[in-house]
Amino acid sequence: MMRLPTLEAPAHDIPWRVKDMVMATALVAVVSILGVIIASAILFFMGYQGDEIEEPLILGGTMMTEVAMIGAAAWFCLAKYHRPWRALGLRSFRAHGSWIWVWVVLGAGFASNAIYGVIVTQLGWKFLEPSPVPPFFREDGSLMAGSAFLAIVAAPLAEEIFFRGFIFAGISSRYGFWWGASLSALLFALGHFEIAVLIPVFVFGVLLAWLYARTRSIWPTIITHGIYNSIVLLLII
Repeated sequence: MMRLPTLEAPAHDIPWRVKDMVMATALVAVVSILGVIIASAILFFMGYQGDEIEEPLILGGTMMTEVAMIGAAAWFCLAKYHRPWRALGLRSFRAHGSWIWVWVVLGAGFASNAIYGVIVTQLGWKFLEPSPVPPFFREDGSLMAGSAFLAIVAAPLAEEIFFRGFIFAGISSRYGFWWGASLSALLFALGHFEIAVLIPVFVFGVLLAWLYARTRSIWPTIITHGIYNSIVLLLII
């Protein structure tokens, strides 16, 4: 039986506690709500109306959320506990061996997504069928460039630092891999605000947690997340 990888990090390397992670998650949620409110007000005064407001609202609100994720993780790690960025997984890694696992996780992620799609289609559960064209990847949208940057660069960087480098590392270092991977993946899935993608995003989150534990670096998970979103974008275009 294959042994699950663990971070094997001493407590002083990952000092933030469960209450810190709860506070950070709540902070990100509050900023997300405020972001939508602020973006709505700005767009309203700029003259956007009806369907015109949807895409820029999603883009603006999500960008604020991504910034909040990095800010919350950085505050607890750097400011409160005076730990370096490497405590959040931003450390070097062995490129040769890690690239193999990057492609393994990508393959497993797309395979699980395909299997999920076949199952819900066969069962006739329309409400669990993901939208064929997610809002971020609309080819005809005027904000396509910003959406692509968000999906390929900003989201992978912010979400991996927060969900894997901060949440997964904090929980798994105290309660083990499965608790850390499961809870961080659940938050990661809930953060997408769409029930239809809850299960496949959760599975992908667990795979990314495994990759982080395997490589001991957050960079491979950022790269994997970015490549995954890039492939989805290219397929849709």
